[in-house]
Amino acid sequence: MSENLFDPSSVPTPEPEPVESLSWLDIWGYAISKPSVATFRELLQDPKSVRSPYLWVGMASLLAYLISVGLQALFGAPSFSALSSQYANQFGPMGSLIGTASIMSLICCAPVIALLGVLGFIISTGIYHLLARLFGGSGTFKEVAFAVSTFYVPLTVISAVLAVLPVVGTFLAIPVSIYMLVLIGISINAVHNLGAGKATAVILIPAAVVIVIVVLFGVFMVATLAPYLQQMPGGITPLTF
Repeated sequence: MSENLFDPSSVPTPEPEPVESLSWLDIWGYAISKPSVATFRELLQDPKSVRSPYLWVGMASLLAYLISVGLQALFGAPSFSALSSQYANQFGPMGSLIGTASIMSLICCAPVIALLGVLGFIISTGIYHLLARLFGGSGTFKEVAFAVSTFYVPLTVISAVLAVLPVVGTFLAIPVSIYMLVLIGISINAVHNLGAGKATAVILIPAAVVIVIVVLFGVFMVATLAPYLQQMPGGITPLTF
């Protein structure tokens, strides 16, 4: 009996205290207001990190779409009833049907927008994850997806609100997009432990590829349409060097 008192195996091992889970609002606010490698690593320890973030990403895309449509109607775009009446005045009974179909198409597009938002999130996050692994990262795709979702969800909704504001909307949305890229770099560093330099490269490489593609596409379109534009009255004059 006395031997059991000194036997380490007989001493009960204390159970680890459960980690307190933050609310989603706290997680989003924490990621946006206190961005750092330590912040994202702390958030990855939250019990919610084991859950799939795709539901919230889809809901954010859906909410951003509905906000965009609503604010466009508020700030100058014709309302649903005005749109239907306008088509009816122009095309008669058929115009009313066209107006109703246009309204229904906006409503039916909502689930598609949510699905495309999730798909775009998976593709973009996957690209960042693969590049991080090429640079020697050790994190998992699930960790990257959750870390990015902690700020992607609220910033997507904020960007949708800013983008439709008259005059200043675009100028305000650009800094938000840049800030999102900065947060992606920090979260990639937190998950894959790459260091600031490699994490920055992970973000800049896809951006550079997109810029090159857009420039090449623009040059291609100008070269293709230039002959047709020259034939129009007051058409463009080809550049000479």
